Amino acid sequence: MLASVDNYIKKNQLFNSGSLLIVATSGGKDSMAMVHYLKQEGYKIIVAHCNFQLRGAASDTDQKFIQNYCEVHQLPFETSCFETEQLAKERKLSIQEAARELRYTFLEDLRKKHKANVIVTAHHLNDNIETLIFNLAKGTGIKGMRGMLPKKGHVVRPFLETSVHQIWDYMQGHHIQFREDASNALTKYDRNKIRHGIMPVLEEINNNLLDNFQEHFKRWLDIEAYHELILETWRKKLFIKKGNRIFISIGKLKQLDVNLSLLFELLAAYRFNAASVQDMIQSFDSKDAKFFESSTHELIKDRKFLILRDKEDNQEAPLHLVHRKTKKIKFGQDKILQLHLKPFKPSARMSSASKYAYIDAGLVNFPLILRKWEPGDYMYPFGLTKESGKPSKKKIGKMLRDEKLSHHEKEDTWVLCSGDKIVWLLGHRLDDRFKVTDQTQEVFELELK
Repeated sequence: MLASVDNYIKKNQLFNSGSLLIVATSGGKDSMAMVHYLKQEGYKIIVAHCNFQLRGAASDTDQKFIQNYCEVHQLPFETSCFETEQLAKERKLSIQEAARELRYTFLEDLRKKHKANVIVTAHHLNDNIETLIFNLAKGTGIKGMRGMLPKKGHVVRPFLETSVHQIWDYMQGHHIQFREDASNALTKYDRNKIRHGIMPVLEEINNNLLDNFQEHFKRWLDIEAYHELILETWRKKLFIKKGNRIFISIGKLKQLDVNLSLLFELLAAYRFNAASVQDMIQSFDSKDAKFFESSTHELIKDRKFLILRDKEDNQEAPLHLVHRKTKKIKFGQDKILQLHLKPFKPSARMSSASKYAYIDAGLVNFPLILRKWEPGDYMYPFGLTKESGKPSKKKIGKMLRDEKLSHHEKEDTWVLCSGDKIVWLLGHRLDDRFKVTDQTQEVFELELK
């Protein structure tokens, strides 16, 4: 086993002889084998343990076992106790999801504290196979098919091509003590169902199962590399980044005949699942706005675009949809936008005050989007023309600087948009492209309070 692990570390450039390693340790077979291997090979390690307090006294005994091991072998030891069940309830996560989140946050904090190079986990070949089967059962894309990576960010997995049988032989050969987690035998957990119910059956069918899966992972790593090149080509064709938003043209999606699988892969990085992507495609021909959200992002489908944005950005500056029949919107800390759609009469009085705007309703695509302005935004201010008489483009940031607004006033400036075009810089200027003319049939009257 030692030679194969050494080769795997060098081949994937996981770390070198001078690296400082944070080693995630539960006290079980795999992690104790990892600690012993790294110590024997002369690497500088810090043993890290998470006490999730999920198994009563057994959790505390695990912690004491690892601590005693580190004292005997003169290894630095770090640990932390967590209220895992409480966190899971607060964040509406499963116990496993909460534990994983706590674990990697703790390990990354340790890495930064000690200025360590990487975090080492003891995931092995069997873990990777179980992950693949789990992904297939839940539904997955290319990344799910290729399983875990040998290195992701600062997390490395030196045992990823090592089987659980090889680890057990190593444990016995070196008389390494460990703690048995009784929960590993409970089939109420999905991964245990795979481990105890599915894997033995697959191994009966194929004696070379582990070798075949190892080849599978190598092939799919190569496939993923080619796949990423293809996806990047499509991103360049379809994604238009404006500030902290991404606009994806529905017209181009339809013209290029983008199918469910491709759009799913393009949006998978933003945590949208296949069902949501299917709903998006079905909504393309609808004139109504549709709202979709994942755990990290939200997406609005208007008539012409899919508009993608990070949820964290929206907490500070949310998007508001303005429909044809919308009468009032409260936004910001103390702002109100009143709206009234009515037939246009050339004789009607229109106020020139900056808090009012009059828009040709036939030139906009509902729903409109109300949001804060962002760097890179521009418009064609009403009344600003080139020598040729054509409307002149100007960036919003330049307009606000010219008006000598304070920093706070700039930060609290909003725009009303039709798709990716700005219709009105609220309280300042209307865009020339949406002005009322003699051909206007309906006017959208807006008042900012």
